[in-house]
Amino acid sequence: MKAVLIGDHEIRETASTSLKLVWPDVALRAAHMATEGLELVRLVFPDIVLFCGMPLPATIQALRRLNTMPVLVLAYQYKGDEGEVVTALQAGADVYIRLPCGPSEITAWVGALLRRQPSPQTAEQMAR
Repeated sequence: MKAVLIGDHEIRETASTSLKLVWPDVALRAAHMATEGLELVRLVFPDIVLFCGMPLPATIQALRRLNTMPVLVLAYQYKGDEGEVVTALQAGADVYIRLPCGPSEITAWVGALLRRQPSPQTAEQMAR
């Protein structure tokens, strides 16, 4: 599995540790800034993208134009309302996880999103 983690260093560390527990051979690529993260997505074609911190809606929309891989947002919700969650989901995120949460919740969501993705062979057959 290939994953790109974009954003806050502390959240990226939590996410990468969680992923490595379940998928020891995961290929992780990290970017601090959204523009760098979008470039990584163009280069490595990840199976999933994790935004570590609340991304701008335009960043999620740009990502959606690049690929159909699952997008998961891990963020502290400072406002205490649903606004950030709704904004992220409407922009194209598949899941928004409010932090703090346990590593097992992160890996469970990643696993659930990956199960819904067609395998490369299935995608190729569908294109015919």
